Amino acid sequence: MLHIVNVSGGMASAICLFRVIGRFGRENVRAVFADTNSEDADLYRFLDDVERVAGVQIDRLDNGGRNIWDVFEETGIFRLLNSGCKASWELKRGPLRRYHNGLPAGRIVYVGMSADEGARQDRLREAIHPEVADFPLNWPPLLSRCDLADELRAMGIEPPRIYALGYPHNNCGGACVLAGIKQWLGVLQDSPDLYRYHEEKEQAFLARLREAGRNEFTILRDRRGGVVNNLSLRQLRKAVESGERTPTDGWRAASCTCMGNLFARTRAAEAAGGE
Repeated sequence: MLHIVNVSGGMASAICLFRVIGRFGRENVRAVFADTNSEDADLYRFLDDVERVAGVQIDRLDNGGRNIWDVFEETGIFRLLNSGCKASWELKRGPLRRYHNGLPAGRIVYVGMSADEGARQDRLREAIHPEVADFPLNWPPLLSRCDLADELRAMGIEPPRIYALGYPHNNCGGACVLAGIKQWLGVLQDSPDLYRYHEEKEQAFLARLREAGRNEFTILRDRRGGVVNNLSLRQLRKAVESGERTPTDGWRAASCTCMGNLFARTRAAEAAGGE
């Protein structure tokens, strides 16, 4: 049996890898990372550290150097209806599926979804059937966000810096097209050069839509007053500069949040001697 771990660059998938190695031995484990080429630089340092401590090579799918804006410009799409980011499909899900299909039959795929993501886990199981998926963060003990970080540090691995800034996921340096206005304001605060890069890319994208006679659409939407309007990154930045909008830290993840109520209920049950 071959055990394949999808490593994303986040803490959860790293712990997932270590749990699978601990249960089945590194000689039976393959690890794979699909690169969007739009990640925070510290993600690659983190992968190097995980690789070194785990003692396994992480196969890295480079996608020919394509990044998320290459996908957006090629397809003219940011999001797929009810299916997430178009770039994620092109640069992560598709390449990972092709990688898995190139391996021998009888494999199990492991993904770092947490125990409170049962619906997502069920959808993934259905999507990859008859391939089998398992989720090592369901294995006891359940871990909070702080537990994940503590376990990594105990192994000599510093978690990705993006978590210390309060970003909930280590995706695209925090500049995720699925993030909302508040998180993009955080990117503007934390990484103005990165924000400006995406702002310019979006402006070029909008220009191409106009040239093609297509309706314009932006990463963000302004829903104030019950009316939905396009909100470009440029408009958002100018709204901050004019004082119309003020960044807030309310969106940032608390340092120890993970698994929400399920985690709290489980720990309480364990303390009480229940199931």
